[in-house]
Amino acid sequence: MSGLVRAVLVGAATGGRSQAGIAAVYLGASSSAGPITRLTVASAAIGELIADKRPTTPSRLTPAGFFPRVALGATSAALL
Repeated sequence: MSGLVRAVLVGAATGGRSQAGIAAVYLGASSSAGPITRLTVASAAIGELIADKRPTTPSRLTPAGFFPRVALGATSAALL
C-alpha cells in the first residue's frame, strides 16, 4: 500500500476519533514501539472513546474540537 493511501486512511481514522490514527500507527508498528508505549497509546484511545460518549463532551465539529483533530491527523500521517 502506498504511503499516500496509508496517510489518507490514518487521517480518516483520526477524523472519527482523534487518538485512532496515532493508535493505529503505534499498534501497527512491528517492534519499534515498546510495550509501555503501546499500552499508553491503547489506553489513550480507549479513554477517548469512553469520554467521547459522555453527554458533556463538546461537538468535534466546533473549532475547539476540529483543529486538534487536524493536528493529530497530520502528526499521525507524519509518523508513518
